[in-house]
Amino acid sequence: MHNGPMIKIRITLFYLILLFLFAYPCVFLPFWSDQAIFAYIGDIINRGGLPYMDAWDLKPPVIYYLYSLGLKIFGHSMAGLRFFDYMYSIVTLFAVYHLGTLLFCRQSGRLAAVTLGILYFFTNDFTSLSQCESFMILPMVLSVYFCCSGMKRQSISLFFCSGILAGVVFMTKPTGILVIIPVVLYIFFKTCCQEKKPDVRLIFSRLSAVFSGLAVFAAVVFLWLYKNGLLSEFMYTLFVYDAGHFRSALAIKKDYGHVRLSGFMRRYLFVLIPAFADFVLKKDRNRWPENILLYSWALMAVSGFLLQARFYPYHLLPVIAPLSLLGAQGFLSLWSDPEMNKKIYFFKKKVLFAIIVLAFMFGAIRSHMLLTWHFTSSLVRGNFSEKFYDRFFKFESLGFSINTTSKAAQYIRENSKKEDLIFIWGFQPLVYFLSERYAPSRFFFNAPLVAQFNEKRTSWRESLIADLRKNPPEIILVVKNDILQNQLMSNTARDSLALLNEFPELLKLIEDDYQLERIIDNFFLYRYICDKDDKITTH
Repeated sequence: MHNGPMIKIRITLFYLILLFLFAYPCVFLPFWSDQAIFAYIGDIINRGGLPYMDAWDLKPPVIYYLYSLGLKIFGHSMAGLRFFDYMYSIVTLFAVYHLGTLLFCRQSGRLAAVTLGILYFFTNDFTSLSQCESFMILPMVLSVYFCCSGMKRQSISLFFCSGILAGVVFMTKPTGILVIIPVVLYIFFKTCCQEKKPDVRLIFSRLSAVFSGLAVFAAVVFLWLYKNGLLSEFMYTLFVYDAGHFRSALAIKKDYGHVRLSGFMRRYLFVLIPAFADFVLKKDRNRWPENILLYSWALMAVSGFLLQARFYPYHLLPVIAPLSLLGAQGFLSLWSDPEMNKKIYFFKKKVLFAIIVLAFMFGAIRSHMLLTWHFTSSLVRGNFSEKFYDRFFKFESLGFSINTTSKAAQYIRENSKKEDLIFIWGFQPLVYFLSERYAPSRFFFNAPLVAQFNEKRTSWRESLIADLRKNPPEIILVVKNDILQNQLMSNTARDSLALLNEFPELLKLIEDDYQLERIIDNFFLYRYICDKDDKITTH
């Protein structure tokens, strides 16, 4: 009689162990520039600083505080923060399991959780994991879960919680607020199904609870920003700078490669096929409120992807939550359909259907399996060669190589003191994190200082020069061959070395007070040669 819970625990542990055996290389993946920015600002927060004021970036604050938490728990390392993302994602899988169980059945919940794990860990590379979109999925799933649970239990407080979590999503990435649309649609249509006739007052009270939760969370965040003197900067960043950033993306023409949406969706075919097949073939009318919820959720996730105008793969990550639920329920629904037991040649229809789904799944995870194989074989040999890292973690067109970045960071660690400051003119924030050195200014990368759409560009440049003169960095790094990176960040078709000539104040400061000490691939390292009395010192 008591074996049931133990069996469930064993099944869960089996799934988690199996997931880790395939996903473990994700824990050891290096950072891309985005994760380095989040980690740097998280570190600044742990040192008593504040986002926007002590380290500027264009994201809402939640992501920085999540990285701050990860650093506190697992320490200052890329592997520690990747493991934090891994554990956070495990919690997300459990949330999807409970949502799938609530909407459909326990089997759908289990399969949806496994599917989400495959989609997140096995179809993304090191640039796409641990992103804002990664951390959006959990509050997004919980917002939908509390909405659905509120419908089942007739609880206004649960709708309020759903709104609060929608606010968390918004403060992680603004485009995530679109999750409120499927929540509203589900409340409307599910209430109409539950009542003999539409109860306008009941619908209004439930929606009011959701929007009240959203408003309360937003108010708390804005009051915190105001109290810390960050509100003006945050408002400019979110509603002015971000708007210009969006418009600049529309102006990007060549050398960017706006990959078509269909190209990204190929990795999701193994869940799209059972989802749409079930929707078209079975047309289960008892599930139409749930279908409206999940399909509108997926559509809003795709809309958020399109609204950003920069079509990076990780911008599409939020779609994997509704697709996992749709794909899992669709597969189980078709598998249990007696019609699928009929044979085509020597095979039952459902067997052929399963083979097709598995074939598309292996096609989607092939690159991850290749990485796992090479990583495991290198781990067994005890040798991770530069060739290995160049194969998986180098982008020539972006001027990024984890090997080069690590060499630059190592050189700085070995040739400077821990309390020394550094400054990077370019978009290579990972050097800060790996070298454990900090910038003397809140502008620790150059994108906002070179972007023509930034209305505060001139004043921010003046602020940077003042900071550099007040606290001269021991080393200044100037980056070359990062044209595409600058195009993506600021719509500027020149590398950072060339852009230095368009910032005469910074160029003069480097010429007067620094001398070129070393060139490491794309990095020009300049050493400070003047003390406070402008006396030449030797190094």
